[in-house]
Amino acid sequence: MADHGNTGLVARPAARGPNRVLPVIVALLTMAAVVLAGLIVVKRATRPPTVLGGTAGPVRGTTVATASTGSPVPPTAVPIALAPALNDNPHADEVVALFRSYFDAINNRDYELWVSTLSESRGRNETEAKFHNDYSTTVDDQVHIVDISEDGDGLLVRVSFRSRQDPSKAPSEAPLPCLLWQFNYPLGREGGDLKISQVPAANRSFRACPSS
Repeated sequence: MADHGNTGLVARPAARGPNRVLPVIVALLTMAAVVLAGLIVVKRATRPPTVLGGTAGPVRGTTVATASTGSPVPPTAVPIALAPALNDNPHADEVVALFRSYFDAINNRDYELWVSTLSESRGRNETEAKFHNDYSTTVDDQVHIVDISEDGDGLLVRVSFRSRQDPSKAPSEAPLPCLLWQFNYPLGREGGDLKISQVPAANRSFRACPSS
């Protein structure tokens, strides 16, 4: 009987070739790449957004209405329309600039800017508390300079505009949320600049907006 227990041959362990080591290395590298990608995604997700041009913040001179109030949103700057017949008027540019400041100040609740458009005699009677009380809900737009005429040493400027406000802030004889106004504003010069003088009651009129 053949003896299979002692053949005279020495058994050698099987050699570990690169075909077994390489898959392990590839698997480890794949796991490392997945972990690194996850860390990059988390870092990007938690990084604050970049704001072009500097830190984001409220723009000065604007008012934002919330959905709960339903208040009209005043424009950043009120467009001023000029009657075509006034395009060549030598006072047109100065008058437009004055009324842009005047209406912007009302819409943006900017008392200092508003009072700077008024004559000294009128301005001293217009306190900041009165300004905020009178214009706390007002938004003026559709401003149209209809006419500019000489008036002694100053000017008389006819202006039409739309005013929206809480009805309690409207004239008592017309407590409406929207009115169309026409004013004849007397302007005088102080220190070389045009200023808005006191407006007589006879120089202003209003009517309800079509949708009111």
